[in-house]
Amino acid sequence: MKLGILACLAVILTTEQALAFTCHLSVETTVFTDGPCQYEEDVDGSFRFTDAKSDRIFVYVNMNGDGTAQGYWPGPAGGTHAHDNLGILPRSGACWVNELSRVCAWR
Repeated sequence: MKLGILACLAVILTTEQALAFTCHLSVETTVFTDGPCQYEEDVDGSFRFTDAKSDRIFVYVNMNGDGTAQGYWPGPAGGTHAHDNLGILPRSGACWVNELSRVCAWR
């Protein structure tokens, strides 16, 4: 019984932790999200987030071996596939930024 309760608490905490992030995505001069998001991170530092208001706005940031990352998103109309390339993104604090894109996630 205690083990079942602990397992339930772990799931609840994991979900709350995923939603306890603030995210930002801007491309060129347009801000597509700047607020609560659902965030997931991989062991290598790659991450993805989805806007809390729209599951059609999301981003994948995949770590490269040189400390930069490659970003993808569904494009300005939103969608279900991250097919638009955001380019190589060097890290700047809680953000990954290049001349056209800014992807940020923080607690």
